[in-house]
Amino acid sequence: MRHSILALVLLLGLIAACTTASGPEPVHSFDPTPWLDKGSRVQAASFAVLSTKLKGVMGKQGVSEAIQYCSLTAHPLTDSLSAMYDCTIRRATLQTRNPINQANDYESAILEDWASDLKDGKEITAVVQEITPDTVMYYAPIRIQPLCLNCHGQVGQEITPENFALLQTLYPDDRATGYALGDLRGMWSIRFLNKMD
Repeated sequence: MRHSILALVLLLGLIAACTTASGPEPVHSFDPTPWLDKGSRVQAASFAVLSTKLKGVMGKQGVSEAIQYCSLTAHPLTDSLSAMYDCTIRRATLQTRNPINQANDYESAILEDWASDLKDGKEITAVVQEITPDTVMYYAPIRIQPLCLNCHGQVGQEITPENFALLQTLYPDDRATGYALGDLRGMWSIRFLNKMD
């Protein structure tokens, strides 16, 4: 019995020695810099396409036509940009117009942090997270710009009663009005596969 215990102790010591001799497991490191660059390029290109199309319709046909255009084409256009850039692009918010843009838990936490930073007078910037070893997320704030106020501003000021009625018809549960210039509207949420071309 004594010999068995002694043999077991020696065996455990040998296993421990082999484990420590090989050193610690390699630590996976993640460099966000290239993803910030890539995300920024995709975000800028997506914003340029969406805003150019919207400005074109608004300039030629007015705000009411732009509202209808956006309701029909914003998501298909974003999907086509996702295919073009080999990623998944979406816009997310805590105050939805279209329920499909409701922020998930990750997005909500970042939006709340950004809102708190803005309240404290801090600047907000893009964030990159490695969600899994295979997935990297790029998040960038969407701030209210002059063009946005036509559909997201104050009802009776930037938004006419007629356009507000149209918004209510297209989006019965709309919670996306009442913003002022510079307010945090939401975020670009861009999902990349964890590979660099």
